[in-house]
Parts: sequence; C-alpha cells; structure tokens
Amino acid sequence: MELHPGFRAAADDLDPAYRGAHVVDLARRLGGELTPAVLGRAARSGDHPPQTVEQLWHCLARFRRGRPRPTT
Repeated sequence: MELHPGFRAAADDLDPAYRGAHVVDLARRLGGELTPAVLGRAARSGDHPPQTVEQLWHCLARFRRGRPRPTT
C-alpha cells in the first residue's frame, strides 16, 4: 500500500499568472505550507473572499507537490 502525500504547496510554488497576484498574496498571508486543511480553515473563517479562497484551491491543485504517480 502506498500513502498519498496529499496536496501541499508554498506561496512561492504558485504562478501569479494562473489565477492572479491577489491569490498568491492570500497564500502568503495564510503562511507556510498550503494544504486542504489550511484552505478549509480560511474558507470557514469568513475573513477572506470566498472566490479568492476557491481560486487558491485551484492553484493548490495545479501546483501541488507530491503528485501521485499516474496509474496504468
């Protein structure tokens, strides 16, 4: 059995041209390593625009580290 490392990314891993500099700015404000748990807390806090948190999720999915190997 192989464990999935999960989605993880740092703000510096994100390309501001993908969803915008405002999304990378939010990533930096959330600090450290981005994970689904971090984005979930950000979404539930109500402190950030929901659309920006959603765009940040798109970035996490696109630029994540630890991508699983494709299955054949």
